[in-house]
Amino acid sequence: MSVARRFAALAIVALLARPAKAQSVLDQQQQTAVPFFSNTQFWTAQTFKTSASNVSGAGFYLTNFSGSAQVHTIDLWSGNPSGGGTKLASGTVSVPYSGPVPASGYPGYWYDVFWAPVSVTTGQTYWLTIGSTGTQTVTWLGAGIDPYADGMAWYNYSSVETSSYTDFADYDLTFRTYTDENSVVPEPSSWTLIAAGIVGVFGVSRRRRRGT
Repeated sequence: MSVARRFAALAIVALLARPAKAQSVLDQQQQTAVPFFSNTQFWTAQTFKTSASNVSGAGFYLTNFSGSAQVHTIDLWSGNPSGGGTKLASGTVSVPYSGPVPASGYPGYWYDVFWAPVSVTTGQTYWLTIGSTGTQTVTWLGAGIDPYADGMAWYNYSSVETSSYTDFADYDLTFRTYTDENSVVPEPSSWTLIAAGIVGVFGVSRRRRRGT
């Protein structure tokens, strides 16, 4: 085997052997939003069932009428925070002032947080909670009010995350979750190795055809 071909083979082996980067992709999503559900100064929650083996982030659709940016905390729980659930992951995001309500409708936007992927059991129910420092930041309901079949909205009427939650079985929040499962892509350095190997093979082939 020529040196160039050996190099190309080694490049491919290196690609297979190297750890690959993972990119978060949507898993669960209740996309369409209708105003409003609850003030996020108090803890609001949404239950869901993952279809992947990990959760790498989550987001809610929010509107901030408080007049200034507010820090929101989104947490992932194994179960009811007031009923023995364990906090699995947490992230914060700053939600800027959305502005006054325009005549054309209420402004709302997606806000996401990401964390190191947390292993979960596919098809099991998990909890997302959200709370903030703003008294006029609100979460939105899903269109049709209850279109998400694998969970429901919850509210605990308290600024303490682990206080008792009341279920709103006929409602869902506009939320989404992320996973890095099935989104593995090669690192740029791995592609460089492959490209170098291919170039080497082409170079040898051209020289042979020219008889040099």
